[in-house]
Amino acid sequence: MESTALKQNAWGGARVGAGAPISSRTLETQKIRELMLKRLKPRAKKVFDALIDAAENGDVAATRLLFEYSLGKPKEQIEHTGNMGILHLISSLEKQTNARTTES
Repeated sequence: MESTALKQNAWGGARVGAGAPISSRTLETQKIRELMLKRLKPRAKKVFDALIDAAENGDVAATRLLFEYSLGKPKEQIEHTGNMGILHLISSLEKQTNARTTES
């Protein structure tokens, strides 16, 4: 008689060979990333200083890049009021419902 633990492992969980195989594109990307990091490491301070200089001189793209990578991208703001906002939608649905009720 098998134990409960053996039955659970036989039907699920991490198994040898389970999951999608790593694609060649993923391996190529990994190799490119490793090559870029290898070449960038000795120059990182110089590149980073140049990026900061560009931002200080008004380069908007450099400024955006610095802020997005150091602080993270800002969350998208969604307006919930106004002519096309959710409150307007609720109000117009209520009006339609009231109009149908009075017609009956």
